[in-house]
Amino acid sequence: MSKNQIRTVGFTLIELMVTLAVAAILAAIAAPGFMAMIRDNRISTQANNLIGSIQLARSEAAKRGVQVTIRHNGSTANKWDDGWIVFTDWDGDGVYDDNSSAPECGVEEDCLLRTQSALPNNLTLRTASNFSQWFAYNPSGYPVDLVTDSFSLCAPNGDTSNARKIVLNNTGRPSTEKGTSSCP
Repeated sequence: MSKNQIRTVGFTLIELMVTLAVAAILAAIAAPGFMAMIRDNRISTQANNLIGSIQLARSEAAKRGVQVTIRHNGSTANKWDDGWIVFTDWDGDGVYDDNSSAPECGVEEDCLLRTQSALPNNLTLRTASNFSQWFAYNPSGYPVDLVTDSFSLCAPNGDTSNARKIVLNNTGRPSTEKGTSSCP
């Protein structure tokens, strides 16, 4: 190389434009799959929140020796997407009776164990029939009414392939099925 020649290293504008075009095409191909994965993870998270609340109610009933109830926050029967609460239910009526302003739970006083806020992203959670307002576990860890019921957790688009069905058998044990639920 002579003294007067300058060597340039880098990309030309055309090479840069081709690279950006290929990256845009790959992103467009990957985006729908990524959105489906996010939607599936959101549904799984909310299904796990419900199962966690059910297992908490069952174990706390056995541990505390009192009925523990799960009650939905909404006013519409069978519609649980407004959230729910888990509490000790000393009188067994399915209603949370806060007897004092003290944060600790007294003897034979309903005690709030968990609060679940409304489901995000317009997810829907419905029961099949039996648990329209609330259900409970007795101190033996069995449901108060020995019936089988299920919850349907769905995305707002009604896609049943990613929906979850949370089934409670007659012993009160929850199980989850993917893609088997009918959505509202």
